[in-house]
Amino acid sequence: MTAILLLLAPAALAAPPAAGDLVFTEVLADDACGYNEWFEVYNTSTDEVDLDGCLLESINTVSGTSYDHTVSGPVLIAGNTYAVLNRSTTSSCDDENPATSVDADGLVTAAYEYGALRISNGDANILRITCSGTVIDEITLEADQFDCDELSSDGTTGTYGSCTLQLDPANAIDAATNDDATTSEGGAWCESNTADQYNDVTPALNSDDEPWGPLPALGTPGAANQCGDGGVSGGDDGGGDDGGGDDGGDDGDVTVPVDVCVPGDVVISELMIAPRDGANADEWIEVYGSGAGCNLHSCVIETWTDDEGLRDSDVINATDDSLQLAVGDHVVLARSTSSDVDAGGISWVDTDGNTTEADYLYEYGVYLRSEPGEVKVVCDGEVVDSARVDWGAFEDLIGGCPDGWCSVNLHPGFMNADANDDLANWCVPPTDGNLYTHTDPNGDVWELVGTPGKENDCPFFDWPTQGEAAFAEIMTAPQSTNEWFELYNATDRDLELTLCELRRVKYGTDEESGEYGPLSEASWLIGEDGVEVMVPAGSVQLFVKDDCLIPTGSEEDTGGAATCSYDEVHYGSLSFTADSDETLSLICPDASGGSVIVDEIAFNMAAQGIRDGHSLMLDQSKLGPDTHTINDDPGNWCEAAFSQEFYEAEEEKCNYGTPGEASQCLTDPLNPPDTVCRCSTTSWKGMWIAWLMPLAVLWRRRD
Repeated sequence: MTAILLLLAPAALAAPPAAGDLVFTEVLADDACGYNEWFEVYNTSTDEVDLDGCLLESINTVSGTSYDHTVSGPVLIAGNTYAVLNRSTTSSCDDENPATSVDADGLVTAAYEYGALRISNGDANILRITCSGTVIDEITLEADQFDCDELSSDGTTGTYGSCTLQLDPANAIDAATNDDATTSEGGAWCESNTADQYNDVTPALNSDDEPWGPLPALGTPGAANQCGDGGVSGGDDGGGDDGGGDDGGDDGDVTVPVDVCVPGDVVISELMIAPRDGANADEWIEVYGSGAGCNLHSCVIETWTDDEGLRDSDVINATDDSLQLAVGDHVVLARSTSSDVDAGGISWVDTDGNTTEADYLYEYGVYLRSEPGEVKVVCDGEVVDSARVDWGAFEDLIGGCPDGWCSVNLHPGFMNADANDDLANWCVPPTDGNLYTHTDPNGDVWELVGTPGKENDCPFFDWPTQGEAAFAEIMTAPQSTNEWFELYNATDRDLELTLCELRRVKYGTDEESGEYGPLSEASWLIGEDGVEVMVPAGSVQLFVKDDCLIPTGSEEDTGGAATCSYDEVHYGSLSFTADSDETLSLICPDASGGSVIVDEIAFNMAAQGIRDGHSLMLDQSKLGPDTHTINDDPGNWCEAAFSQEFYEAEEEKCNYGTPGEASQCLTDPLNPPDTVCRCSTTSWKGMWIAWLMPLAVLWRRRD
């Protein structure tokens, strides 16, 4: 009997929450379906609480409309955990297929369905939880603060079905901090992160039986928050405070060891920003030992942004009061959740089955933001190293990253505390030899590219130096096809052009100032489409704008992408004119982390008498080591001859030149013979100049 009474004792039953025990941490107010709204609460206490009998309220502060619902039945929320309550798990959008979870993959089951509450998508709302007459938590929510790239009703624009508003984990998670649920400056809330994407429970078909869902949504239902990144794919502007792991030490005062690191001992050498695992945790900061060896225990990890200064910090508190960094060592400091700590740490497995474990786990609330800033290691009050952070600088290089993301490496040739301040000395490591898998606390396996705990690896690019490549032919006014130009490799080795920049500048007289100078500029980063570009030794490479110069087959003909007649490199985002002063430049990185202008040409097709549909070319006899200076003289260029026709797009839409091969300046009649395609679209200005040029030559010879 005593045993039975003990089992029935009130102490064994979960109590209702007290004021502040539950905190609103995330809200999805404007979902695609309209019936799958949800909000998240966090139990700040260590005890399990029961919402049975608690009152949930939503009040529109503009219209005065209010909704309420009394929780019926036990709804248990364990201590220090998140729980999601949603409007309807039997959505009226699809009554025949009721949803049992917040996400389509069934990973996050709603703790409770409240049904009656509604949250306005435009007006301010009060959300409130009251238990036994005591207000547990209350927030004022403005749903129009959501900056979400939402899909339009017809699905033609936008990206996401919905996005959440989150309590910023950089602040305290308590019932006082979260009162102002807006993203206004100084507010405690933030937008959800583009890296935190899940599939919502929008039905597969809409009311017209047209394809609809599931739709991609942004949020962290049932997990620690991540603040939004402003739309940079792959960035991470958020963190959480879920008691994330360290290396076993407590949170008390940390004694500075006598061998603590000093400037010159530490180089921040690798950064993993926002790996896309299930918890969106497990970022890492790798440091390299550049001195005689030192102790990282008691040092502080700090993250800064240029706009806001210091954002987060965490003291390294190693279990044995020692985290040694020997000379030449790579030590990995990893961001962690409590689940990572409970699992015994964080590790990565390479393709050979070798496991690398994080050397130290720091707090989840410290995170690497995507906007420009710094990460610092401070020891005994002194900055021992800092490195620039700007994920946007690598946006053009991450197209080939796997689902788990890529780290950025400090180039192994620049492994010092000054070089890592310059983003030009960083790279995305190549996949070959650097592919890892990581299993997150949910058991999901993610692929990622990085070099945790080992020597850094940057791709080797044999970029050309000044004069090693030169422009040899250019078409600025093609007839019913695309603009193009040729680049000549003046060396006896293959040249890498990936990450080189093509830049076009248009010059003229400014209408307001009356001064001559640059009017517009456009550029294209070679390889930003994920295609590596190599130019074989002594050859010319054809570059074509956007698409095939002459398609040999459509997608319908080939069953895939259209094929091209030439060996072409395609570029975008820059266009030429036929009647303006212009320059075209090739700019490549150099070995010092800077850049060099490999070649630049200046031209004005109208002034040089080049007719529409004709290229401007250098004779093949001028191709050699000095081509980059020879092509500076307009007198060394010639117009493609009528006998060099390469493409008649349609009647009287003719194109002349030698794309993809060395050119030869030929002497042809001014007008084509009847047997040759005639172009009637040449501008009157170009035609007059073309007619006048021979007369000018004769006049000059007369003198």
